[in-house]
Amino acid sequence: MGERTAPDSGVVDLGIVSLAASPHWRFYPMEDRLIGRPLSGVGVLTIIRLEKDLVPQTPSHEQCMAVALEAAGYDRDAPGSNRAKDYCDNCIAGGESFEVGEAFARVWYRHCLDGMIAAWYACPFERAKERSVIKMMNDADKMVATLRLPPPVA
Repeated sequence: MGERTAPDSGVVDLGIVSLAASPHWRFYPMEDRLIGRPLSGVGVLTIIRLEKDLVPQTPSHEQCMAVALEAAGYDRDAPGSNRAKDYCDNCIAGGESFEVGEAFARVWYRHCLDGMIAAWYACPFERAKERSVIKMMNDADKMVATLRLPPPVA
């Protein structure tokens, strides 16, 4: 599938998920994931759908974060920084930031009755404090908060 530029703050159906996309990002829907690239060119946002039974029906933040970290390919035992978690409408969502080798990564999850989503943004560690990169991470935080799975096909 080809590149899609996000319209200004509208909800966009990108195959495996829909989200309120920032106009500062381009998205590349693939068969099993969605790749987002900020127009600045620094970093990559990856979004995947996970099996909802990878965690208990009423999971903790730690259980969901462990599954999201594994999906991202990050082997982390210690909690990250900038920890966030939210419970809303039978869903739990959260995120944490990590230093992973030469990279900075922010990892998120969303677990609801309809399924589970994991997302992560990664960029070179030395660029993570740049104003434009911080803005893109803030955009990513906002977009991830709007992630929804498509309704089941009848």
